[in-house]
Amino acid sequence: MSINQCQVTIEREEGLTVVAIFGALDSIGDKQFSQILNSEFVDTDSPVILDFSRTSCIVSKNLHSLLSAYRQASDKSRLALCCASGRVRELFEFVGFPHLMGIYDDLESAREGVRH
Repeated sequence: MSINQCQVTIEREEGLTVVAIFGALDSIGDKQFSQILNSEFVDTDSPVILDFSRTSCIVSKNLHSLLSAYRQASDKSRLALCCASGRVRELFEFVGFPHLMGIYDDLESAREGVRH
């Protein structure tokens, strides 16, 4: 799926979904990002990993969408963020996401974390 200057790929594998975000999340409108999160996380029972390995930036509206999806989920351990680096990782830490959800350095660790 491609929205504006950002591309989102969705892969389903062995009972979980990996959503990879390529590019700048500031180019995705909040409504579109919320729809992706709702369709892949809130509306399903399988764990979801958001892969930020190729995400160059993220804005506060998108952080709000992540937090809203997390709050709506019945099983909070089903959401994991991985591979965020640089400013994206700093922003996740600044807003306190590590206290709410799993944030992993790599995709394999995230897979293990959501399957516990």
